[in-house]
Amino acid sequence: MSSVDLEPPDRFVPALAKHLAACHFSFIDKMTLAGMRAVMDELAPLPSEEQLRRLMNAVFYGSIWREEGRAVVVTVELTTKRALGFVHRPHLLLDKERQLEPSLIAKLSPALRPPLHLAVDPAELTCWGMVDDSEAGLSDPSLRIRVIRPGHFALSYFWQTRFLYSAGSGVLTGFVDQPDAELERDLQFQSALPMGPINSAVTRWTLSSLAVEAVASGHGATFIVLPGAVVPSTQVERSYSVREAFALREAVAAWDKVLPGPQLLPKPEVIKKESAYRKAVKAVGHLAGVDGAVLFSAELQLLAFGAILASPSFTGTIEPAGRPTGSRHNSAINFVGANAGAVAVVVSQDGAVTVIANSSGTVTCTRLDEIRSLGPTFFGGGAATG
Repeated sequence: MSSVDLEPPDRFVPALAKHLAACHFSFIDKMTLAGMRAVMDELAPLPSEEQLRRLMNAVFYGSIWREEGRAVVVTVELTTKRALGFVHRPHLLLDKERQLEPSLIAKLSPALRPPLHLAVDPAELTCWGMVDDSEAGLSDPSLRIRVIRPGHFALSYFWQTRFLYSAGSGVLTGFVDQPDAELERDLQFQSALPMGPINSAVTRWTLSSLAVEAVASGHGATFIVLPGAVVPSTQVERSYSVREAFALREAVAAWDKVLPGPQLLPKPEVIKKESAYRKAVKAVGHLAGVDGAVLFSAELQLLAFGAILASPSFTGTIEPAGRPTGSRHNSAINFVGANAGAVAVVVSQDGAVTVIANSSGTVTCTRLDEIRSLGPTFFGGGAATG
């Protein structure tokens, strides 16, 4: 086993189990035919909290093994042999079912390259074979855990990513399954964002999208989320206050209601809401090109832009030790340090991203170096300056 010392995902299991149950019943309750409900129960079995804990821990510990000198990259799917009777999928049956163990996941991983998944029966958590996902499409809503790299994985259910886990940090989500590169970006970004005022999946995603928009526009940016809806006037030298703000808050709220079941809504309605959401994000992202910070409430109500911050110098603890260089980072640290619960996302002109948060009086600065390495499609490269 790898010597990497990583924290297993146990503490997130209770909240995730409730999240998955809500997703499950939101789909099942909308089905009018009892027969269809039974089919969906078979295709997308809902694990108990204990089953979920065992499943996630097995995948987590399996991911930090190295098999034949290679990292374990695998997708584990919770499904039954009976489900093959409803949705035909190419599959391979093992000679006998084997208990799901980290070592088994690691040993079979060389054979489990996409589109093959390791099939696990939900009742006893036994591995019974492999299933081919290349022809499943939207017909198969089963729970899947996809290892992105050691200690990092994404859990999907009913066609959407529901949980991202990154070596000790986790976040509940509700977005359509994403390519590995996008998942890697979100794992890093979402893990850096603290819970508290930013507890909505759509809100967290929107901050990520705003940062990407700033990078794509080729300018630096500072986005700050306040715990309330009042700008501390004594800490802002000047700004452009707003009343109407491209309806970002309304677009975020509307898109939040689409989740977790866009497949159950008329397609034109989903397209309309998504289009309004993306247009609002793009418009607000452009405001960051004006010198100064963009300030939001926790619900992403746009409070002001072009805000020149004037908070006193923060003299408390900064983790990790040392301050990032550049006026944009310094002013964000001072402002966040003076406002408990505030969170800042700072984008340097070279595309580097830093998340700055105030946690019980300690300011944390998380630089997203691994996100930068993904290239200009997501966050650009370079040092965190500016």
